[in-house]
Amino acid sequence: MTAEQSTIRGGGKAATQPLLSASLLDGSSLRAVDTTGTSYRSMYVRRRLRADHDIAVTSRQAVPRSEASAFRQISPVLRRALAAFAWLNVAVSLVVRVVHRGPYVPGWDFVGAAHGLFLASTRSPRAIVSYLLEHQFDTAFTWILTALSVLPGFLAARWPSAHWPLVTVLLFSLLAFALLGAALRLERTEWWLVTLGCAASSAILSNALMGNCHIEATLPFAIALCATLRCRATPLAATILAALAIEAAWHVHELGRTVFAVFLAAAVCLPHAQWSARAVWAAAGLLQLWLALRFVDHNTAHLIAMRFPPPATWAGYARDISVYFLSATPDIPLLLVAALLALMLVRGDRWFWRAIVGFQMGLVWLLVTNPGVMRGLSCVWPRRILVLEFLCLGLVVAVIRERHRAARVMLGLLVAGAVWQLAHTLRWAARPLDPTGTRLAFTLPYTETTMERGAYLDSKVSFSLVDWSVELRSRAEQGRRLLLVYNLSSFDENNTDPAGVLERLYLHLGHARFLDTVFSFGAQQVRWNELPIRPMNELDGFLGSLTDPSIVDGYWLHHPNDEQPTWESATTHRQEVATIFEKFGERFQIVWGLAVKDLQGRTLHRFALAPRSG
Repeated sequence: MTAEQSTIRGGGKAATQPLLSASLLDGSSLRAVDTTGTSYRSMYVRRRLRADHDIAVTSRQAVPRSEASAFRQISPVLRRALAAFAWLNVAVSLVVRVVHRGPYVPGWDFVGAAHGLFLASTRSPRAIVSYLLEHQFDTAFTWILTALSVLPGFLAARWPSAHWPLVTVLLFSLLAFALLGAALRLERTEWWLVTLGCAASSAILSNALMGNCHIEATLPFAIALCATLRCRATPLAATILAALAIEAAWHVHELGRTVFAVFLAAAVCLPHAQWSARAVWAAAGLLQLWLALRFVDHNTAHLIAMRFPPPATWAGYARDISVYFLSATPDIPLLLVAALLALMLVRGDRWFWRAIVGFQMGLVWLLVTNPGVMRGLSCVWPRRILVLEFLCLGLVVAVIRERHRAARVMLGLLVAGAVWQLAHTLRWAARPLDPTGTRLAFTLPYTETTMERGAYLDSKVSFSLVDWSVELRSRAEQGRRLLLVYNLSSFDENNTDPAGVLERLYLHLGHARFLDTVFSFGAQQVRWNELPIRPMNELDGFLGSLTDPSIVDGYWLHHPNDEQPTWESATTHRQEVATIFEKFGERFQIVWGLAVKDLQGRTLHRFALAPRSG
């Protein structure tokens, strides 16, 4: 045995062979490693490299020799062209979306960030940490207000801007896909495969620009894939990453909590792993499953209550689902088509991939086959398949890198999907944001939450409200004080689909400047998030200190639903409006200005206060 060899024991036999570096896992040429140096590291190196060697050899042997170079047979020029196309496609698609959408962003995108700004401005760092830990599993404390959601508010406390929610979600999306590439052990020249998969999904690209954190549900899955695919021989690393994945699952959209499926599938299905690593995965999966069942909120309660339909109905449901997806309703379907092909062809870690992708497909099946509120085929919204598409993308890239002959077919599907997505995006950008002329629309493709009979859940943007928020920001920049007869009891700030008028202004101005500039009075300071809305008992003091009413611009937004006779929130709002204007009238003369009514029936009244004559 030479100095570059060592004895590796496995399967009850002693075998003499060179130790191989982890670079084998990417299919590159074998490279010997000298472990005959200092004795204190030799045992660790042997154990690590033996495990990596077994995984690499098994992966290489799983693909017949005739197919082993199919992917590499694609010419370097073509691969460089595909890489350039993928990166350029994604860049153009994102820029076109941002430019064409303009300021018309859903109010939900600002709710968590505004809460973060309020926390950062009113509490100490220790109190903020205690607050977040206290509400970690609070079922009334939604994912909108967890650590990842409020992070942009902390940034806005230092650098005020309403753009932080969109920036941070995009960065977390990039992090999730970077971790996916790391889990798959992609070479530097192979990262374009992930980019090409993203280019084939309009839902992924659009939700990466939505500040409501739905796409961040992929982050715990990305961490979990690293904890499983990269840590078969390192239980300590698996433990750390599993803990991070579980923690992240409680700071993102509810689908992130289903990350337990990855750990349980790895414990049972992932080959060539140490039993200590399997024990870690099993413990992590069972812990997260218990947490998900123990701390149930309104949305997850609906999921837990779902049941499989009678087998006699399965064929009909399968047909309906196929038509729904192939018609490109929730997203451009070619990534999913490639994933279905990959499910049949995958060889390395085949049952692991089939289990985790199949589990997410099963959730979609249950959503379709169970009647009820926000269920059924029409409620398979783009954001509800983001985790499924993320895992499908990982599966497709893994199979392409196995050098199957079918790699060309799957690459062709991804390229066709990317072309389809870009063409659809350009057609969308060539039309007005509200093609029906209602000035109410979903302002990015594949962000719809439509339901039966033309109803929708959220994320539709009222252009008149955004225009008003832009006007308020402009007046504040001019040094005007803003007196708003508008608060959290206004219909447009309802719990289901808030317009976020105050949140946009709050993030743009920052906490201190908002307090000096914006005066909104009401009994409610908390919706999902907390805002510095002044209590009604401070109204007299404010009016008494207002010696020069000419510096104030007044606004009152009235929605027809503010007149609902049986709604408690509408009743409260009417009482608050009546009290506010009564107090105004006691001290000042109200000078009414231009009133504008939009197509949804809401009326924006402008007014000024003037000293009473005599």
